[in-house]
Amino acid sequence: MWAVEHSVDTRASRAAVWAAWADVAAWPAWDRGLDAASLDGAFAGGCGGRLQPGGLRPMDFTLAGVEPLRGFEVVARLPLARLHVEHALTDGPGGRTRVTHRLTLRGPLAPWWARAAGAGIAHELPGSVRRLARLAAADASGMLPARAVPATRWAA
Repeated sequence: MWAVEHSVDTRASRAAVWAAWADVAAWPAWDRGLDAASLDGAFAGGCGGRLQPGGLRPMDFTLAGVEPLRGFEVVARLPLARLHVEHALTDGPGGRTRVTHRLTLRGPLAPWWARAAGAGIAHELPGSVRRLARLAAADASGMLPARAVPATRWAA
């Protein structure tokens, strides 16, 4: 298994971050690793969609564990592996909202996928979470920008 995560504390409300997450077609605005994203229905557990990662084939995904204003998971199948992207909202210090994204690769070819794409994912993840938090804060009436939580954590 391979995993990487990053968290940001923001003054954006949970509702504002949730609204940005639920607008799947707009994910490329904050996740520069995506060229396109779509959802085949409502933002709810079990609903499927499609991601177009930059430079790669489109991939299908399923939403799992959707808990409004708390979090959700995207599960995408790769050849002999699965990519899990957990999105969580928790209380941060000083009344802020903590936004956390955790990516995990599991399965027989997870080590290969981690070598092939892990460095790029880990490099892009902090910027994606910061852009999401800034977008949510701006959409929620221009509150203060996001502040990164020290130390991206890695597991190999």
